[in-house]
Amino acid sequence: MPVSDQAKEALFLQETGEVFLEIITITAEGLDPIRVVNNTQDIISGGQVYRASRFKVRFPSGKIGSSTKATIEISNVDRRPVEVVRKSKKPITLSAALIKASTPDVIEQGPFEYTLRQTRWVGTSLSADLIDDADGNIAIPRIHYNSQDFPALY
Repeated sequence: MPVSDQAKEALFLQETGEVFLEIITITAEGLDPIRVVNNTQDIISGGQVYRASRFKVRFPSGKIGSSTKATIEISNVDRRPVEVVRKSKKPITLSAALIKASTPDVIEQGPFEYTLRQTRWVGTSLSADLIDDADGNIAIPRIHYNSQDFPALY
């Protein structure tokens, strides 16, 4: 999904009053979804209330030799994320999107769908690996080698 012209303009300005927010929804079969926004205040987007929370999503850098796995770390102040991990017998999914605070009903990027794997919690935070495919496979593009781009192979 392409970013709106208004979002592009705000991104390229040297100074802007626009705030971009990440929203995530964590779902597991048979359990109530958890909706959080990386903000200090709750927000309503698409008719759903996203609770203020602190979290970090780390995507792969794309550099050769670096990790190809994405991860998330969620502040577990209210213990709901850990309860979902403990109670769920089926895969847990995470949907992530980017919105602007001024137009929370407009999704600027996403939603991006992931499956949580290798969950772990320490103290007040929960972390997990994010797999971009329900089968647990990470999509890796096919690489074509040619003499111009890879002369050492020929």
